[in-house]
Amino acid sequence: MSSFQRYTQVFLFILLIISLFSTGYAANLTPDQDTLKKLSKSNAWWRLVHYKQHTYGVRSQVDQDEFFLHPQGYKSPLAELTATFKQLETALNSNPLLDQNTDLRCTYPARVDWLARTLNLDIPTRSCAGLDKWLGQVDAGSISMIFPSAYMNNASSMFGHSFLRLEGTDRTRKPDLVAHAINFAAEVNETDGGVAYAFKGMFGLYPGYFSLQPYYEKVDEYSNLENRDMWEYPLNMSDQGLKRVIWHMWELERVRFDYWFFDENCSYQLLALVSVAEDHLNLTAGFDLKALPADTIRALDKASLIGDEAKYRPSFATKLLSMSEQANPAELTAAKQLVFEYLEPNALELDATANPAKVYELAYEWLNFRYRHQGVTRDEAADQLHKLLVARSKINHKSGLTAPMAPSVPPHKGHETAQFALSLGQHEQVNYLQLSAKPAYHGRYDSLDGYLPNAEINLLELKLR
Repeated sequence: MSSFQRYTQVFLFILLIISLFSTGYAANLTPDQDTLKKLSKSNAWWRLVHYKQHTYGVRSQVDQDEFFLHPQGYKSPLAELTATFKQLETALNSNPLLDQNTDLRCTYPARVDWLARTLNLDIPTRSCAGLDKWLGQVDAGSISMIFPSAYMNNASSMFGHSFLRLEGTDRTRKPDLVAHAINFAAEVNETDGGVAYAFKGMFGLYPGYFSLQPYYEKVDEYSNLENRDMWEYPLNMSDQGLKRVIWHMWELERVRFDYWFFDENCSYQLLALVSVAEDHLNLTAGFDLKALPADTIRALDKASLIGDEAKYRPSFATKLLSMSEQANPAELTAAKQLVFEYLEPNALELDATANPAKVYELAYEWLNFRYRHQGVTRDEAADQLHKLLVARSKINHKSGLTAPMAPSVPPHKGHETAQFALSLGQHEQVNYLQLSAKPAYHGRYDSLDGYLPNAEINLLELKLR
């Protein structure tokens, strides 16, 4: 036998040994029962499957059977964890590779990542066409929590709202407005009236889903259409933590949760999603009765996940109000003529104190506001809007208008939403001791810092004398 043949046999023998060890490793992936029980009780596992302890036992807040790998997985963390190990073993032992729709490395990447980190497993990666394409489209380099302020014209938005924004890795090429927003919302029946809507919302009868949307659509919805100021809070999150959140979002997309207006709502579920970033996080703890958006931002602050700097994005109405406050009486009168009387810009007689650039800019935004919110039709507004832009383009100097200043106190720095008070008083010469409790939200005598001016919501206020 030649030296070449001997070396070839030795090489093949070594490959065989490696193959046998690799197969044996995958086949014996599941740890012993004691380790399984310990892992099934860990905070990180409960966050990945959204378990919650109730008086009647453990239940997952996911309300879709297909999410679980074991028939009892919705109420048994141990059974779901065991099934996860078994399916991962099957995927690793399969030759050829399983279809990506059944391989846990493609369908539950956050679970697989947690198992690999927790047990120090060297799990081989694989190509997952659907997941890889989705991750490439998201292209996230950082993440922010977005808080649109309260909107009094819609019962579901009276306490504000929150959603996440995934900023691109290259923000010069992919600015924030074209970033992706992660939203959680109820899927509402449009035929439901006010009573049906309130009843179903309070008792969890609407399905709730996570979804990805372009951020500019959310800005247009909240800032331009509903005139709600927005606060953008960058989250202090590691690159690995961000990956876990995005992987878990992949696992949850189009997975049903029951939507409860007061507690398991948009803000609560976003905290649950962010909690998978680090194994110790349990951001939804303490939100058993209510989860108001401002309180969930405070929970992020207490966990040191947000800094003191939040970007303020004023609404259409706020910007228009600020412009009007910077105009003198002559400029306001001139702008009003252009907006309400449709006066030709070249026929406008300006006072010597008026800045024509400011007048045209104010008139343009004012008429645009009336078109969007006050019933002016497109046919009525379009021609005049065009004339105002042309007139403004002929003015060389600046208007001097500045952007609105951000409020000195952001929403999460305002007073707590739940209040308790003990007071002494007298009524008709009778002294009394009064105990007051108010679960939510904001009263006329409370500090306005961080809250919507001229708005008051008192929910289930109780006074005992």
